[in-house]
Amino acid sequence: MSIFLGRWARAPPVGAARARALVVDLDETLVRRPRGALDAALMYGAPFVTVGVPYSGAAEGVRALRTRGVGVVAVTARWRLAEASTERMLVAAGVERTPVVYAGGWHPGDASRAAFKARALRHLRAAGWALAAGVGDRASDVRAYAAEDVPALAVVHAEGEPRGAPAPERLDALLRTERALRDAAAAAHAPPPRVIFFTDCARAAARAGLAQFRAGEPPPNAPGALFRPARDGASVWAQLEEFLGRGGCGLGL
Repeated sequence: MSIFLGRWARAPPVGAARARALVVDLDETLVRRPRGALDAALMYGAPFVTVGVPYSGAAEGVRALRTRGVGVVAVTARWRLAEASTERMLVAAGVERTPVVYAGGWHPGDASRAAFKARALRHLRAAGWALAAGVGDRASDVRAYAAEDVPALAVVHAEGEPRGAPAPERLDALLRTERALRDAAAAAHAPPPRVIFFTDCARAAARAGLAQFRAGEPPPNAPGALFRPARDGASVWAQLEEFLGRGGCGLGL
């Protein structure tokens, strides 16, 4: 469960990050690895090769949030051996100097990844980061954010993961986790976790039983999972940045 602090995560946060910060996952959230296993091998074995392509609007969204006074920090299950490759990718994407927390070892399953990420979130808070929301694409991300009382924003892309899982199946996996978290909260007489899915698979979201909220409106104060569909060809990250820009999750932008 050990963590490894990347170069820009070793210093305590300054300015905006001490007031409000967004936690982001990397793979299949901020960037995609279109070559799958080959990209993974290059990431660890060829540190001077740039691996990963940002999703449409992702880098622009991170830069826009920074200009609005939101600190952005990445927490990834990539091992520390991927630091050099990851830093090259972030520079190429135009989001250099992003603080990154890496895994100190291998996390083969969702439970292990969730425990690692929860520990990383606790470390960031202890170091002075004010964590206002967390973004991720996996059930482990939702679990970790919920465990540390960080509002979860789940992204689901139509193209699915490199290993071929279609978006409806990924959405269903995240929904099962959200429902389990809601049940656990109810058993503990605690408020249900807020999970919002930004997806370009709106039909799958509707079939899964998510409540939709309209563009330009804050999500209703209702328990359970909500979704906001990408519209007019807008990317998931464009929708996410717009939502946060309207004060979503208490960022108050």
